[in-house]
Amino acid sequence: MRWTRPPVGTGRVYALVDPRDGETRYIGQSVQPLGVRLGGHRKHPSPRMRQWLDELHVHGLRPQITVVRDRVPYAELDSAEREEIAAAVHQGKELLNVMFGRPAVQAQPERLKRPKAGD
Repeated sequence: MRWTRPPVGTGRVYALVDPRDGETRYIGQSVQPLGVRLGGHRKHPSPRMRQWLDELHVHGLRPQITVVRDRVPYAELDSAEREEIAAAVHQGKELLNVMFGRPAVQAQPERLKRPKAGD
């Protein structure tokens, strides 16, 4: 049986961090336990994520997973994730996230922000 997201409750925004240099490489969201979510990245990675995970594996390493925002209401997870990705890109982090068909570092930060009411 496939795990599905509940329509209510809370989740978290998390970061995958390179244990070699402490740099954030990916920002995501999950309502699953983080260990389960990390397993999903290993089973079905994007090509860029696969390359990074393979590099770590060669050195006997795994990504560190850290909570960026906890207990985020389910309805706000998408916007919280976009905000954290935009902030990381603004800080110059080279994320492996793919957004709008392009790496997050190439996505336009204004497209990552949630539109405000009336916009």
